Amino acid sequence: MKAAVLERSSDRSQPSQVRGWLPIASILVVSVAARIACLLARPMVIESEGAYYARVAENLAAGVGWIGMHAWGVQLLYPPLFPLLIAGVHLMGPNVELAARLVSLFFGSLLVIPVFLIAEGMYGQRVGQIAALMTALHPVLVGASVAVLSEASYTFFLFTGILCSILAARSQYRWTALGAGVVFGLAYLIRPEALLLTLVTAAIVVLYGWKHRSKAIQVAICQIAAFAILAAPYVVFLKVQTGQFRLEGKSSSNFLLSQMLMQGMSLNQVNYAIDDDLTPRGLNMRSDLEVIHSTKFDLATSMRMIRTAAGQNTRLLFIYLTKEQACGGALLMGLVMLGLFGSAWNRERAAGEGVLITILVFLVVPLFSLIFFNSRFVIPFLPLLIVWAAKGVDEFAKWSQDTAHNLLPGSGWATRTGLIASGCALGGMLLIGWATVQNFPDLRRDDLAVKTLGLQLKRQFPGIGKIMDVSPIPAFYAGAVVRNYPYTDSSTALRYIAASKIDLLVLREHGSEMLTPYLKDWQTNGVPDPRAELLLTVPTQEYGQIKVYRWRQ
Repeated sequence: MKAAVLERSSDRSQPSQVRGWLPIASILVVSVAARIACLLARPMVIESEGAYYARVAENLAAGVGWIGMHAWGVQLLYPPLFPLLIAGVHLMGPNVELAARLVSLFFGSLLVIPVFLIAEGMYGQRVGQIAALMTALHPVLVGASVAVLSEASYTFFLFTGILCSILAARSQYRWTALGAGVVFGLAYLIRPEALLLTLVTAAIVVLYGWKHRSKAIQVAICQIAAFAILAAPYVVFLKVQTGQFRLEGKSSSNFLLSQMLMQGMSLNQVNYAIDDDLTPRGLNMRSDLEVIHSTKFDLATSMRMIRTAAGQNTRLLFIYLTKEQACGGALLMGLVMLGLFGSAWNRERAAGEGVLITILVFLVVPLFSLIFFNSRFVIPFLPLLIVWAAKGVDEFAKWSQDTAHNLLPGSGWATRTGLIASGCALGGMLLIGWATVQNFPDLRRDDLAVKTLGLQLKRQFPGIGKIMDVSPIPAFYAGAVVRNYPYTDSSTALRYIAASKIDLLVLREHGSEMLTPYLKDWQTNGVPDPRAELLLTVPTQEYGQIKVYRWRQ
């Protein structure tokens, strides 16, 4: 009899469970549709950093190896998973740029699931659904999901790892911790700073289970062990390539960049300087291996760099999150504050909020390693802020509903007022964001004429070798290797071009004159060397006239 009751109860619960998942399934469809619509809205030009990822993937698929846009030996700057994912999709048929965008679209769309589950676990299903919808339609997250950048994939794996760690802390199940370690390992293989969150969340697992600390420590070890197994091949690869034990390949470049900036050098000098004898000094003028081997870390410089970066980048992060309307601006931050402090905390909620605030703090810490800030650095912060903002929307809706009920008792308007209030808060933030997202620096689309130029060069000069330019984009579409213009004087630059055996020079009327003074003169008056022959003049909206010169050896 009891078994029959349980069986009937189980049967009745199945439709209820299905209905419970229908809203999130619908939001997932909205998430995919929003990103596909963004992808198809107008032709796209690959992002500058995306060109490097895509070229590595293209060379991997072709069996060439870990070779990037510069073709200066093995590419060591970027971790392997994002290029590997692109290469895998590229081998299925799409061109490498579309393959990269599809990878970002896939993982960017799925981000709604961990955000929903984190918010639902903290505040209930309704807040989870609001958070998922905000994630599905947030203009910066949608834009990142169709860009050839690692942020969409990294953010998905990072927040899935955070979700699994929170579940492991609550349940103290080893299998859940193993899942967290695996997902964090995948995040690390896209962006190495995921290592920090792996250790922090493992510590949270131990603190949650402190009453049974022996088991809690075992659960945390499971998470770290799974992470280590995923990370080990990359660490071995770096050891083989560099001769050093390293957890990533970018810290040397970041350290040198910060060190030279603190010495008073301009960013262009740091990246593109050469000596009079043509010895490359700039970071972008040397191979990744040369940069790694030439870097000598010292504690005093490192501490000064951390202090400078901490103050600068924390301030810039705050400015972007509060003033950049595409992110949500003051409205987003107001909803975050309302979500955090709109209702009293009990012990359980205080523990949960403490976990999320700790994660927020340690998301900031990697910004202390670089005296430089890109707008895309804010993207991994948005899902966490959205969780709190969704709670804020819910608090505002409850306040509106209760106020309407008190002022208009029995009118039936209370529920509708709550829905209208939440719709206005959510819709207002998203509408303002979508109206301004085209100004978000790292999501601005380049001039389509630059892509057209690269494709034209590929048709006109098949098998072209090296193109010198201030951007890798034309060279990417031309199937060529890119070389950067050196930061030096005109005559030294001409000697460097000849020594580097450059095939084509690309000169822009606008946008490159600040790099080094001779470029403006060359674009206006021609390259002052008889070996340079003008081939093409292409009009563009953003850069004015682009001139292409052939360099005859």
